[in-house]
Amino acid sequence: MKRCRLLSYLVGREYTIFRSIFVKILEEVDPCVDLTDDDIQTAIQNATGPRSALFVPEVPFEVLIRRHIARLLDLSVQCARFVYDELVKVRIHINLHAFIIKYSVKMLISLLFKIVCD
Repeated sequence: MKRCRLLSYLVGREYTIFRSIFVKILEEVDPCVDLTDDDIQTAIQNATGPRSALFVPEVPFEVLIRRHIARLLDLSVQCARFVYDELVKVRIHINLHAFIIKYSVKMLISLLFKIVCD
């Protein structure tokens, strides 16, 4: 039962971190920053050459997209750090809880021996 609650808490925290931080900032990111019409036109011209083509190869656009993916790297790392911090907090809580149980059992055993031996 406690595992289920802990897992539910953990999933809830991860979801909150993801929705409140990562998605919120992603929605604020302007996809057209550092991307002008000239950049797109140059990519098309570099892909097709002097003649026009019906289908444009993907390679020139990959270069443009890689720049945008690089901009999202810091945001992704920050989100991963928040999730890691939450996992560390849960681990500390579990270790503390396990220590308390172990200490309580030792105290109970020593008390039981005192009662039985006296």
